[in-house]
This record gives sequence, C-alpha cells and structure tokens, in this order.
Amino acid sequence: MGRKAKHVLLTGGLVSGLGKGSVLAGIGRSLQDRGIVVNVIKIDPYLNEDAGGMSPAEHGEVFVLEGGEEVDQDFGVYERELELILSGKNNITTGKMWKRIREKERRGDYGGRTVQYFPDFVNEIEEWLSSVSQTTMTRKGIQPADVCLIELGGGLSSYEIDIYLEAFGRLRSKYGKENFLHIHLDVLVDVLGQFKTLPIQDSINRLKRKQLTPDLLLYRHKNEINSGAKVKLSETCMVENLFDIPFLENKEQLCGFLSKSGVVECISEQLKLELKSEKGLVAEWKRLHRLAPEPGKVVRIGIVAKYNINHDAYLSLTKAICDCARSLRYSVEITIIDAEQLEEGLEAAIAKLLIADGILVAGGFGVRGVNGKIMACKHAREKRIPYLGICLGMQVVVIEAARNLLGLYDATSTEFDPETANKIILKTENSKENQGGGSMCLGAKKSEILLEDSLAKKIYKNSFVIERHRHRYEMNVEYAEALKEKGVVVTMVDEKTRMPSFVEVRGHPFMVGTQSHPEFTSSIFTPSPIYCEFLKAALENKKCKTSMGLNTTNE
Repeated sequence: MGRKAKHVLLTGGLVSGLGKGSVLAGIGRSLQDRGIVVNVIKIDPYLNEDAGGMSPAEHGEVFVLEGGEEVDQDFGVYERELELILSGKNNITTGKMWKRIREKERRGDYGGRTVQYFPDFVNEIEEWLSSVSQTTMTRKGIQPADVCLIELGGGLSSYEIDIYLEAFGRLRSKYGKENFLHIHLDVLVDVLGQFKTLPIQDSINRLKRKQLTPDLLLYRHKNEINSGAKVKLSETCMVENLFDIPFLENKEQLCGFLSKSGVVECISEQLKLELKSEKGLVAEWKRLHRLAPEPGKVVRIGIVAKYNINHDAYLSLTKAICDCARSLRYSVEITIIDAEQLEEGLEAAIAKLLIADGILVAGGFGVRGVNGKIMACKHAREKRIPYLGICLGMQVVVIEAARNLLGLYDATSTEFDPETANKIILKTENSKENQGGGSMCLGAKKSEILLEDSLAKKIYKNSFVIERHRHRYEMNVEYAEALKEKGVVVTMVDEKTRMPSFVEVRGHPFMVGTQSHPEFTSSIFTPSPIYCEFLKAALENKKCKTSMGLNTTNE
C-alpha cells in the first residue's frame, strides 16, 4: 500500500469572514513552492446540497467548476492561486452528506440498524476524505497529493459545525499528529486601542471540548499588536505555535508574508514533510501582482449589475479584470453601476455610465434590473463604447438589437415574459420545469468559431474555445438571420447543440457578448483573452475621447 496524503485542517473563530480561503491558499502556495503537492477540500456545513440555489446578494458568488458543480466562491480562490482543477468531490456540504447517508439507508447498507450521528456521519466524513484527498488535478494531469488542505467553513458559533468538530476530533486521534495538523485562524479584537483575547480564548475552549486543540494559532489584526497580548494568548490558550498574521491590502502581500512567517516550516516539522529549495513560485506570483502600470494606461470600467448588496457577488469577474489589467500593465478603476437605478433614471447611476471607458453587463437571474442593462447596452452601441456582455449580458445584446434595430419592441426572454410574441431568448433544451441549478447548462463547454474575420477569432486565435457556462436560457436561432442583416452576428456556437454562444456587433469598435463565464478560468498566470481585449478596446476609447476633449463624459 502506497503512502497516504497528510491532512491540514483550518478552522476559524466564532464568526466567518476572517479570510480562511485566502490564508489557506497562501499556505498552499508556499507549500507548493517547497515541492509539496497539495489538494484542497472545502467543507460548507449548510444543509443545501450545493451553492447553486443560493442568492449572490446573501452568499456571494456561485463559482462553477469544470465538471459543472456549483460551489462556494473560495473555490475560485483555490483554483486561481494554486492552479488546481477541482471537482464537486472537493466540496463537502451537510446536504450532500445526508443525501449519501439517506441513499445508503434506503439501499439497506446499514443492515436495518439505527443510523446515527455517531458513528455513521463521522464514518461518512472519513470515507469522503480518504477517497478525495489522495490525488490532485492540475493542467498537467493527476498527481499523488502530499498534503490535503481542508477548510472548515463558517464560524464556531454555528450549531451545524459541531458535528464536523466532533468528527475531526476523532479523526485526529485516529490519524495521529504526524498525519493530521490543525490550524486555527482567529481575530484579535481591538477595543479603543486595547486588544481583547477573550473571543479567541472562547473559540479555543470550544475546540478543546471536541479534542481539537490547535497545533498552530494564527491571529489576525489591523493595528500593531503589543507584546502583552501575545504573551496573554500564549498563556491562556496553551497553544505552542502562535503566528501573527495581520490583515494586509492584498493576497500578494499575504502570500509573501506567509511564505516567510515560519508557518510552512512548522507544518513540515510536525507532518515530517521533506521540504525542497524554493522553486520561485511565490516569487513569480509576487512579481506578476506587482507589475506596475505604464504611464497613461488607466481605464474606467463600469459593471452594470444587480447584486450590489454583497461585494463578493462578482468576485471572479472583478478579479479577472484586475489580473488582466496587470498583465497588460494597465491601471483599472472598476465602478459598479446599479441596473435598477439606471431603470429609474437616477442621475448618480447615469453619471457612472457616461464616464465609463468600457461597459460590462454582468450575468444574473430574474427580471429585476434587466431594463437598466438593456439601456446600458443601447448606450454602448449608439455611442460606440466598448461593451462586454457576460451570460445574461450576451442575451441583453440580442434583446436590445431586436427591439431597437428590428423594431420588435416586445422582444424579450421567456424568463421575463413567457407570453411575449417575440421570444428572442428561450429556455435551453436540457432545462426542466420547476427545477433549480441542476437543470442548467453547467461546466466546461466546447464552442466552434464560425467566421475567420470575427472578433471571436481575433480574441481566441483558435477554431475551438472551451469556457465554463452557467445558464438556463439561450438565444432563439430563428432570429439569427434577421439580426445578422442589422450587423448583430453569431460568430460562435456550441459544438454539440449548435446553439449560439457568442455574438458581436459588426462596425462597432468592440461589442461582444459571450454566453460563457470566462472569468472562472482567468488568473494572474493565465489571464482571460476576452477580458484582455476588452480592456485594450476600453483604453483606445479613452484615448479617442481624450483627443476630442471628452475625458470626463462620453457625450
């Protein structure tokens, strides 16, 4: 029997939002830099089977994996920063666990005995970890994993997290300290300039009651910490290895800090890992993040969106823009424009739209705000402002053109009006009535570029393109010919279904819509070509406005 991957568990304090994903990604990157092959598992204790049905306004972005699984936004962090290809198996939810246990019980796998939290739920967790943790997937293929990093989502004050703490307490005892290491991440509370350690003490005590005394305690803070707080933490928490991890401005600083903090060496010592000389992965990551913008290359991008309560709702999208801007040596200013406020004609929203060098209409579900997105699209087409439509943003291009170029003023999606005479956007064939995320077109899909002289070909420089998708509606091909006569052309189709996956407006400097989500595979190492070309077009638009003396407004 071959070697088994060792486990590193990361828990958080009483509240969520401490940056566990970023910290674990930084640790993972630092381990990779020392020759350690890592895998990642994220545990979400909620009863939902996956993140697909969750509102971005409440939960943040729903990230889509290559296989089509809908997961928490932290998976985007892990795939981007660790260059991994993860699957739904890398995500444990309580909903999935209960489904597995229920199916086993119905099949009679438990032999008619009573099914209980202990041992059955604990056994299910161990079985899942054992089957997933041993190998990891990258663009280069499958490799045996040395270490599996496990993030336990949520805060310790959540009732639903207790069963996992109990399970990991037992697994730690079973695996032993050389195979299982526990890191706890918490925050030092600053009250009127004094650091309070009681919240951390409380969370440590909760863990100890589950036989989970941390091997490492990472404490976060914004202000400079005094030595008295450190001593008090050491004495009261009785954790041998304490590390000071301040809140830093960006992930590049955090990864660099973690690589020099001694955390990796401490992990290696306990787990008996063979660290190699630094491969330069962290240094390269830092170099790419530090690329300085060239003089004069500053662009304003207006994102017309509807989930504006939660800034994480468009996390991958904004990250893709920033990473692509760095690769081009641009400086980018991103402004979120509320689609509903555009509908209502609010001056503040309109002003943001007018000064944008490029307009991006983001995806979304439901009719709320869609007319504001259509207004933004019309403005971009008429004023020749670079436009990128993502998912619903592509459908908006088609709807706006049908209304204002074909004169079909009732043209819309059946998602918004099932009874409209001009159903320009229809439900996909694989969608089922009254079902949620599982009925959508999800995951990596291959599309064929139809025209050599298209923007699609210029952007991707290939005949076939693979991007990730997340949609339930698509363009009605019956209108394709009429739209083509008005210059709105389908230039890419799904290889299997032959349904439109990319449209562009001929005669416009840059007006394209893609049914896919290219931001899900974009990173600082492999910036998305469509986002890069969009930014280039935005800069050209800015230069044109500046030469005409229109540097503050597009009118």
